Amino acid sequence: MFSRKFDPLIAKYPNDAAPLGRVAQYFASRESSGKQVDSVRLTLDRLREIAGVDNRTSLANLVALLTSENILKRYLLVKSPTGDGIAEFESIDQVPSLIHDTYRDVDLEITPELLHTLYRVMP
Repeated sequence: MFSRKFDPLIAKYPNDAAPLGRVAQYFASRESSGKQVDSVRLTLDRLREIAGVDNRTSLANLVALLTSENILKRYLLVKSPTGDGIAEFESIDQVPSLIHDTYRDVDLEITPELLHTLYRVMP
C-alpha cells in the first residue's frame, strides 16, 4: 500500500509527523475506498489543505520532503483557456513558448496564467 511509504518518513522526521500523518491518511482513505492512488494530482493548495499546514514555510518544507523522498513528483501542466490540460512537462526548461491547443485548434503562446504546478504520486 502506498500510504505505508509514510511510516519511515514519520519516524525519520518527527517534527513533520503531524502533516505527514494527515497526508498518509489521505492516501490510506483513497486506498481503502478502492480509488487509484497513482491517478492523484495535487495542487499546492490541495496539498496544504490535506496536510493541514497553515503557512507557506511549512508547506514548502513538506513539499521539499515529499519530493526529495520520492513520494511526490512535481510537474508543470499547460492548460487551455477552456480549462483542459494540453501538455505536461517535468521542468520549465522543457516548456515551449508556443503550443497547439487541440481543444480549440489554435496555437497558443504559453503565459504564466496557462502554467500550473502539480504534484503526482511517484510509482
